[in-house]
Amino acid sequence: MKMLNKIPLKFDQDKILRIIYQGNNNVHEERKKELNNIIEESYQLINSKALYTSLAIKKITNEEIILENGKRLKSSLLTKKLKCSPELIFYLITIGDKLEEKIGELSGNLLQAFILDRIGTYALELTTDHLEKLIKKERNYQQISKFSPGSTRFWDIEQQKVIFEILDGKRIDVKLNDNYLMIPKKSVSGVMGLTKQKFYECQICKKNCEYRRKKFSPSFLEV
Repeated sequence: MKMLNKIPLKFDQDKILRIIYQGNNNVHEERKKELNNIIEESYQLINSKALYTSLAIKKITNEEIILENGKRLKSSLLTKKLKCSPELIFYLITIGDKLEEKIGELSGNLLQAFILDRIGTYALELTTDHLEKLIKKERNYQQISKFSPGSTRFWDIEQQKVIFEILDGKRIDVKLNDNYLMIPKKSVSGVMGLTKQKFYECQICKKNCEYRRKKFSPSFLEV
């Protein structure tokens, strides 16, 4: 099991603007300056950390993936997309709780709270991308895809429990509550593995989301 601490992040102000203003490029310069100040503050509130390990796949059925340690992942999506992967990389990522605490203090400034929340989600995305690149380099993989329990209807959120049985969340100060939600909120867990073609969970999600990376593709629902 490997741990990464204080992962360096570099924010793209233009992308944050697109996230906050939903693609509207007509933003006043004064607003951009305010945003830049909030971005600078957020750097001090974010401590990106990651925990990850790999397990060989022992068997894949139509309904579940059975791992070398006997743990089982029940998901028709995973069994279809990861059928050519020899292993799964389990990961747990967080940006810590300081940003969340700051947002809680901003009841009188809802706009700043909203912006910080969006920056936090964006930071989580950047951290996950950083880990993906690292894993590809470590294993000399050309292409891997990510999957998170609860992100789509094809992998139940209760499967978070399996991930936390494999990864010791306490090492990066992340815990799972009785509803299978992570604390701090700005945390994400999942698996990465080899796929025939790059897959994004956005492709099977109909929600209109400012973080969307790929268009919804009905054909990908055929899992």
